[in-house]
Amino acid sequence: MNLKLERRVRTPGSEEIVLLDLDQHDTAGAPLSIGKLDVHYTDDGVFGTLLLWPDFAAPFSESTLRAFVEGYIINEIKAPMGVSSDYNIECYRPDMDSYMLFNNMEEEEYSA
Repeated sequence: MNLKLERRVRTPGSEEIVLLDLDQHDTAGAPLSIGKLDVHYTDDGVFGTLLLWPDFAAPFSESTLRAFVEGYIINEIKAPMGVSSDYNIECYRPDMDSYMLFNNMEEEEYSA
């Protein structure tokens, strides 16, 4: 896996990040989305919600997912100077059959 974290939205205290596997591609030929992360930076720590698509996460044990989060995700989101070393990341594996996105943005501007 060649993981890329692509920041889609950034505010002074939060980010929306799409997780892409550059070694795999979707039907349109774009890097495969394996999940997304919403992160909030506070004085008390880094708080996030990680959504991993079941096709990616299903074969992994809890310890493998922990290693993925600690090895890839945490290192990336804590890179900015002055970010607290404390973190709380909630991880979910939602069923994409029930996924819905409501927006009025152009398709190429935003995708999960």
